[in-house]
Amino acid sequence: HKFLYRRIKDELPAAGFRVPLGKARVAREGRDLSIFTWGAMLHVALEAAG
Repeated sequence: HKFLYRRIKDELPAAGFRVPLGKARVAREGRDLSIFTWGAMLHVALEAAG
């Protein structure tokens, strides 16, 4: 959906950017469910998580 991808602006990482396993940022800790997301959907997932 274009609205999701156009409403959030941020800097792009350098070419070849990778997140090593075990080194990703945890945006919100929980205990019942794990959601892995990237880009504009991060904000939607955080809102859904409460």
